Amino acid sequence: MTEENIIYDTIIVGAGASGLFCGAAMEKLTQKPGKQPICDGHPLICEERKQPISGNEDAASGNSHHISGKHPISSKYPFSGKRLILEKTGSAGTKLLMSGNGQCNITHGGSIKAFPACYGKNGNKIRSCLYKHNNLSLINFLEGNGIPTQTRNDGKVFPASMDAHDVLKLLMQKTRENGFEIHYNSAVTQIDNLSDAKVQCCDEKIQYSMAAPYCDKALQDANTAYDKKALHASDAAHDASAPHKAATSNDASVPHHTNAFHAPLWRVTTTSPVSKMNGEPDQINGKPNKTSGKPNRANGKASKAAEIFPEKSKKTYLTRNLVIASGGCSYPSTGSDGSMFQVLKESLSMQVSKLRPALSPIQVADYPYGELAGISFENAQVTIVPKKSEKISSSQGEALLFTHKDLSGPAILNLSKYAAQGDILKINYLYPLQYQQAAQRLKAAFHGAKTSVSNIIAAEFDLPKRFCQLLSSRAGSSIKNLAKTLTGEEFCIISVSGFQKSMATSGGIDLSQINPATMECKEHPGLFIIGEALDVDGMTGGYNLQFAYSSAKAAASAIVQANAKASL
Repeated sequence: MTEENIIYDTIIVGAGASGLFCGAAMEKLTQKPGKQPICDGHPLICEERKQPISGNEDAASGNSHHISGKHPISSKYPFSGKRLILEKTGSAGTKLLMSGNGQCNITHGGSIKAFPACYGKNGNKIRSCLYKHNNLSLINFLEGNGIPTQTRNDGKVFPASMDAHDVLKLLMQKTRENGFEIHYNSAVTQIDNLSDAKVQCCDEKIQYSMAAPYCDKALQDANTAYDKKALHASDAAHDASAPHKAATSNDASVPHHTNAFHAPLWRVTTTSPVSKMNGEPDQINGKPNKTSGKPNRANGKASKAAEIFPEKSKKTYLTRNLVIASGGCSYPSTGSDGSMFQVLKESLSMQVSKLRPALSPIQVADYPYGELAGISFENAQVTIVPKKSEKISSSQGEALLFTHKDLSGPAILNLSKYAAQGDILKINYLYPLQYQQAAQRLKAAFHGAKTSVSNIIAAEFDLPKRFCQLLSSRAGSSIKNLAKTLTGEEFCIISVSGFQKSMATSGGIDLSQINPATMECKEHPGLFIIGEALDVDGMTGGYNLQFAYSSAKAAASAIVQANAKASL
């Protein structure tokens, strides 16, 4: 069912961090005095700009690029300049509110030149985007809008309030100011590129070719003739008698059609549960919305609409610019369940690289530290020795955390995407000390000591006493065994936490298909992909939110610049 009677300037799929950053960065559309609306020159508009386009919701069920039937659009503003965010779930920014344990580790401090290395193999591919829309730009955006930030000793940057709700409220406010509304409970199930569509116009049975927009009379006899010869023949027959010259794609006398061939148009199909009221979130700024999900009732009875509509309601939307900000697969309960990857593959044949959990805890066999849950080491080194390859992955002195069931902390999380069942995980609790150095210091500390082994270890290396007690009970008093355990304790990996616990997704839309300066798809003008939906995942410490901002800002800037050119 097509309910939208307009062509949107921009639709963003996903109201997560990257989607809201994009909406907040996209300046509000303005119209110069005496100028036609920005979108009025789109080739789907009638030559005389007087009559509305007609479209057809029936086309949404197939793969045809032909819009027919009735789809009334305002004759005055066929292209409304309106903007929309389609959010699959009932609330916005759910995952953003979870970041940094609710404190929102928004980015990292220091030089932006160090950032690419924090995104693994694809870091250099996004370097231009990161440099142009960097961490200082993000911090200035927050502080310029009333959210001061603070940088910890480890370089992590947070809002001074240490509350992610403040960031979400700002993004929602800026997004609304820039002309976006949000439709909640709207899952995108199909995307169609209509840029080369033949579209019925002016409520008469005539066809418009995107490559060369023709007026009514020129195409009146070309309803079933889509090949170039038939269309040119129609042109020739019309030239001599038409009161106004028929426009062609290279006709300089018709300025508003000069770039007609390149004008993008997208159709987005969504489904949503009929029990959810479109446009109403389940949560507002992180708090439950008491009216969401309640069916319309009159005198205590369910409305007729609830009885007539099927289990899911389908809608279609038309837009000039489409931004995919649907996230990856991590924390699927927040809406980023990976379903958009299948839509992009089926609808547009886009390539998706292998999807794996990233920033995940790791479970090991015979885990001995469950009773020490909460104990951490600020400068541990973790090394993963693969079972099936020779490539060894290693961290360089990061925080390690014991939990009840597994190993976590940045030292583990940043390597988790390289880990697999059967691999060996080695921990050096004393990094950068190695075995020989540790053994020598233990030998010297033990000489003449009159206290327990655990107390000696704790004092010599400034380690938690409970850890040292458990360590000595397992390794004994042998200096060799203690030094070996402290600098290279080995575990066999039995599993890596799945997407339910992973903070990010490794893999996504292959970057070879994307212009890294604008985030626009090379083969699909007008389609932008940002944030975690791309094959980009950063280390823990604010890098993923930074890329959400950088990629969103790049896409927003490209769309704003395109709109500015179209209005000239």
